[in-house]
Amino acid sequence: MSIHTPPHTPTRPHPPSYPLSPPQPPPPPRPQLQLMTPKRATTKSYIPTPAASRPSSPIPSLTIDTEKPRRSSTSISRTPSSLSLPLPLPLQHTSLGLTKRHRRLTALLLTSLFLLLALAYSLFHLSSTGRLLPIDVLLSHPSSPPTTPSTYNARPKPPPLPPLLLSPEEELAALVSHLASVLDTNSLPAEIDPSLPIDPDYLLGFDTRGPDRETVDAKVRDMVADTWATLPVVVFTKVPPLPPARSFVAHPLQAGPRSREVLSILSSYSLTPAPLEISLDSTRPDSPLLLRALARLTASSLPTSSTEGEVSLPLLLLGGKAVHRTVRNLHANGELRGMFREAGVGVGRNPLKDTKR
Repeated sequence: MSIHTPPHTPTRPHPPSYPLSPPQPPPPPRPQLQLMTPKRATTKSYIPTPAASRPSSPIPSLTIDTEKPRRSSTSISRTPSSLSLPLPLPLQHTSLGLTKRHRRLTALLLTSLFLLLALAYSLFHLSSTGRLLPIDVLLSHPSSPPTTPSTYNARPKPPPLPPLLLSPEEELAALVSHLASVLDTNSLPAEIDPSLPIDPDYLLGFDTRGPDRETVDAKVRDMVADTWATLPVVVFTKVPPLPPARSFVAHPLQAGPRSREVLSILSSYSLTPAPLEISLDSTRPDSPLLLRALARLTASSLPTSSTEGEVSLPLLLLGGKAVHRTVRNLHANGELRGMFREAGVGVGRNPLKDTKR
């Protein structure tokens, strides 16, 4: 019996064994996609995904929070992790409804303007037709008898005030105040008749026809007092006009003999306030009118010159009264200094005592 032995086949050497790499951990599960939208309700709804994109495990789901968030004063910051949906088409064109608010404000303003115009027109129409009472009657005391427009219009209206007539003293003060306001431009118009009283509306700076005679008379008295308190010494001379500065400066070389003497005497007393000098010569267009007007206003105290109806110059006014005596004689006997003090003029020095020294 023979034993069959298979032929010996050489065995191949095994390749060297290398350490195997550590096993890789399984991939992490895919994160679920969440859409951050304002929450309107506390319930959660499940939205299935298409079968093609659905992995074997785990099953992803899209969760939407519908709970309405609370409003806060801070602005909402948008992060990359949150998704923002586009606004609807109507909200894109009307941002927060401002256009509608502007339309309401415009309509309100136009309506208010129309009502104001209608009210103003109604008041003007009622006042012009005599159907509206004056404001003083409407605001009268409640205990006063009721007044209607018909009864008010039926009352006899007071007659208009007669034209104001000034006395010679008041007219002289008004004339001096008018000339002293602007010496270079204030002059009498050529149509004035100097032999008649000058219109008070031209000389005075207020309405002489209202509201009542007592008020007008009080204003005239105040004007006279203010004029002579501000200008206690006024002298009319035949000296060329002064420079723009209206300070009292004597012109001994340009003045006539009499005017030169009066100016020199007045300057020797250092008076306060300084005398006002008004020159009446050929360079002033209203000189003839002023000479005749001054002759009429001072006729009771001053003699006239050789020319009929004209006053002789120089003319000195102390406190609104014309000095009818020679100024040189008053200065020599010392009376002129006392007259200055009576007129309220401050005398700086006594030239008579300085001469004696």
